[in-house]
Amino acid sequence: MKKLYLLFTLFILLGLGINNCGGRLPSEAKTAQMSKKYFKKYGKKFEAPSFYEKDITAVEVQEVRELQRHMAMGVVVLKMSDGEEIPVLVTALKKVPMGWRIVGWEKLDSQAPTESLE
Repeated sequence: MKKLYLLFTLFILLGLGINNCGGRLPSEAKTAQMSKKYFKKYGKKFEAPSFYEKDITAVEVQEVRELQRHMAMGVVVLKMSDGEEIPVLVTALKKVPMGWRIVGWEKLDSQAPTESLE
């Protein structure tokens, strides 16, 4: 009985510990992957002129910040196939079983510096 109690306690503590592992922010690679997938799907769904007519060739992540727990903001630059670069502010939400998902975005003025986002 004592072994069963010890095993059960260890299992519970291990489960709680695994849930808290990892960073509170998505990595830059994850942010780039999410953004590329999101805007490719967005362009097909809504036929937005900037994203529908041209393919996204690369995504450059300038910064990722935490807004609150399980919510992050990232400044990314979408590089299109014709050479156009579109700076975008994305907001991502962490859904516990599924990971990070983009829930909103806003096109930034290309002349505005990123330091003004504070």
